[in-house]
Amino acid sequence: MSTIRIESKPLAGMLTDLSRTATRYGVLSTDAVLLYSARGPIGDEPGDHGLLVGTSYGTGGVGYCFEQADGAMDPMLWPIADVDVVLNFLGKIGKGKKDHAVVISRRGDEITVAEDPNLFGDGTSVRFTAGALNQVSHKVWRALEPDEAAVLVDGRELAPGVRSDIPAAALAIFARVGARRGVTPKIYRYHHRKPWLVEIGPTYRGLISAHRWDTADGDGGNAPDVDLYVPDLPVEDDERPDRLLVDAASLVITLQQARPELLQRRLRVGEARARLLLAQLEQRGVVGALIGSSMVRDVLISTGTRAAILDLIGAELADAGDEPDDFVVDAPAPAADEDGEVDGDAEQGDLLADEPGEDDEDGSLLVSAADLVIESQFGSTSMLQRNLRVGYAKASVLMDQLELRGVVGPTDGTRARQVLVTLDDKAKVLAQLSGQDGDDDD
Repeated sequence: MSTIRIESKPLAGMLTDLSRTATRYGVLSTDAVLLYSARGPIGDEPGDHGLLVGTSYGTGGVGYCFEQADGAMDPMLWPIADVDVVLNFLGKIGKGKKDHAVVISRRGDEITVAEDPNLFGDGTSVRFTAGALNQVSHKVWRALEPDEAAVLVDGRELAPGVRSDIPAAALAIFARVGARRGVTPKIYRYHHRKPWLVEIGPTYRGLISAHRWDTADGDGGNAPDVDLYVPDLPVEDDERPDRLLVDAASLVITLQQARPELLQRRLRVGEARARLLLAQLEQRGVVGALIGSSMVRDVLISTGTRAAILDLIGAELADAGDEPDDFVVDAPAPAADEDGEVDGDAEQGDLLADEPGEDDEDGSLLVSAADLVIESQFGSTSMLQRNLRVGYAKASVLMDQLELRGVVGPTDGTRARQVLVTLDDKAKVLAQLSGQDGDDDD
């Protein structure tokens, strides 16, 4: 017979937390909690200690934790119904008693939880039959390890999206565990298609299964789609109409969409201001007239001529007494990049973030972009945006420049561009690009 001794309060807390992840949002799933002994450190205390370790899992997540205990015990599967019985038992015998402990013993498949001390074996106890261990998946503990490997979809690397879909009930499970332990849960996210890892204090680790939504399903990924309604307020100095006009032009040309609600959300203006901006863009030939009774307009300027149009609008406003450098801004990401990460309204980066535009910096950015693309063998515009910390428009220009220099191939729908330079040739290509810093890259 093997036995293990543990204080009642830590055992009750451990079973309470693990019972939450042994269910499928209130419906029994694995119907059991796995308990076993181990030896290891406890926080900053020196040396190894005896531990009682527990694991449970359902379709919504995995729970894993341990508490200090004395003794040794082979793995035993406690049916969830018996876990409830033990919790009720612990609540009765341990109530109001400091340092109260129990002894867990096993003889064959029979598990006994008895109050300690129980010198003659006739004290208060509960007995039940252990579950079959062959229903436990060995993949659970591998899943609890960090996984930063790339995700391949249809033979291509899928870059991580900002959005993750997590069932509310799964989040509630770990929120309740954190509340009981008095610790704020820490969430570790590696990719929107991979599970989240959870840490709650020094002895609890968990896993939340993410819904693996497809970035090509047309349902967003980088910004909430809930409508934001903004009132028409007096124009502030940093939101004067001339600046908003350049912002609006940059936005509609890059996204190739001209809808009032788009400007309302992205520029944080009211509906009347958004309609006025579109009318001003119509006067300048950026968008067409209203189509019928709808608020939809055609965008008449292609993304390839965006920079020239913005320069013209900036020059026009500068002639009226404003400095164009004060308000020329970068635009958000287009409808769908080659990673298929975002929807038509998705935004990468800050709409009002200034973008590097100096010639000397452009050359170094081009070299850095080539280095990233060749090293990763991944021709992704959004990857350049994230790693170089530039706006999407600048990243797109850099990718076009790399195409002109034979580093990447042409665009291919929503897929990443083919990288034409091998790792062996990287040093030579970077050296050639470094000598072109003074060239007119735009």
